[in-house]
Amino acid sequence: MSDTLEQRLTHESQEALKNHNARRREILSTLLSAVKKARIDAAGKTFGPAEELGVLEKAKKQREESVELYKKANRQDMVEREQEEIEVIKTYLPEPLTEDEVKKIIADAITQTGAATIKDMGKVMGIVQAQTKGRFDAGKVAGLVKGALGA
Repeated sequence: MSDTLEQRLTHESQEALKNHNARRREILSTLLSAVKKARIDAAGKTFGPAEELGVLEKAKKQREESVELYKKANRQDMVEREQEEIEVIKTYLPEPLTEDEVKKIIADAITQTGAATIKDMGKVMGIVQAQTKGRFDAGKVAGLVKGALGA
């Protein structure tokens, strides 16, 4: 059985401490705190691997937005800091899907549901989102589904 993300972050944070890698430990501790907070906030609801990945996706997206703001403010030091955090977060996320892979998932979902028009988008999106969550931008998925359904 594999460790949960929370266990993995805890273990690797301790390793970073032992190896005197303060910056990595800081990043991992921040991620661990975010996962723990989300688990507490979800009290009474399901909180499993998909939700843990959602926390990391959100953290990654926040840092990507920060990078853009820091670039506009000409703060290269902060850009580098945020990009370092993004690289660490990526190591815990599943391999991203290519657009072609997502298009194949969409085609399979359309076949599976018998979808023919944009009215069937909800059925297709449910299947596609389950297979692409955390691995491809959800907003782009919707656009690809619309395109595949001829909207």
